[in-house]
Amino acid sequence: MKYIFALLAFAFTFSASAQFGTKEKDSCYFRYRTVMEDGKPKKVRIKTKAEQRYLEWECGQRRGWVDCNSDLTYREETNTVYKLNTDRSNFAGSDKPFTGNCESCHQNGRVERRVTFVDGKENGLDTTFYQSGCPQIVRELVSGVEHGTWYYMYDSTELLAWEMNYYMGEKHGKHIFFKLRDGDRSRLDTTKWENYDMGVIDGWKRTYHKNGVLKREIHYDHGVYDGAFRIYNTDRVVIQELNYKQGEKDEENVYYYEDGTLLKTENWDQGVKHGEFKTFYYNQQIQISEIYKKGRKEGWWKEFYQDGSTKRRVKYVKDELVEEHRYDEHGRETYAFGAPDSDDSEDDAMPQKGKKDRKKKKGKE
Repeated sequence: MKYIFALLAFAFTFSASAQFGTKEKDSCYFRYRTVMEDGKPKKVRIKTKAEQRYLEWECGQRRGWVDCNSDLTYREETNTVYKLNTDRSNFAGSDKPFTGNCESCHQNGRVERRVTFVDGKENGLDTTFYQSGCPQIVRELVSGVEHGTWYYMYDSTELLAWEMNYYMGEKHGKHIFFKLRDGDRSRLDTTKWENYDMGVIDGWKRTYHKNGVLKREIHYDHGVYDGAFRIYNTDRVVIQELNYKQGEKDEENVYYYEDGTLLKTENWDQGVKHGEFKTFYYNQQIQISEIYKKGRKEGWWKEFYQDGSTKRRVKYVKDELVEEHRYDEHGRETYAFGAPDSDDSEDDAMPQKGKKDRKKKKGKE
């Protein structure tokens, strides 16, 4: 683990000494030193190990280490690594899997991989290197099972391509992925960030556009949506702002046009439509208004023209259509169903009470 922590510090920081060339000149990473040219400071890149004409042969220098490729063999049926006999014809003690260290090499003499085995299983650090001599992948295993923090690094850059965390074979902790910024190998853009709890996604998950801008962020509670759910466009403008509770839409959910202008609002109660749903024209006039009560259509639903005049009115009672009216762009009703829109009938009959009163008055006279 000390090696991992040292590697992290080395991989994430460019110290001042690195910028001014006081580090060793055979580094696998791109290094720079400052020189004076025409009275002005100028940064000059120092050759890496891989760029040097003559390299020091690194392989086979560790006492007691064997060659991962030529001295070991893997049995798929037992998922175990064994050490071969010197004549390479048989397994050496097939009942005794290999315990020890091995390394393999690149053709240029640089170490390609170093790994430790216990009882035929990878155990501890497993490190793979580029031909440049820079670390490529650093893994940690316990009896062949993923455990601890794993890293993948871009060659000669000191920058991570990804970091993943495990606990005894299960994803556990943050998993984060990067890409080199287009046109600038010294900087990274995040492509994905997520967190796990014993193999189940938990907490925030974030994905990013190609330009490095946040694209989507979702909060999970052990595998299900729970909390905020937001989507952004490449200009960092939010275009969806939703809420979830235990995997179901909940409370107010809002949608926007690409420039952030309000498009639609919804109201939910844990996956059940409850309240008003509105859709807006770009000029913010209401286009459609709907009402739900515990998932059922209820009350007056309305649709409008872009100038705000009514286009259609529909009435529901417990999900059942009981009345409908349609109008043209001039406000004239073109269709009616159910109760009349207005009472235009004439009542020429005199009230009965009035007639009786007059008869009584005439009799008295």
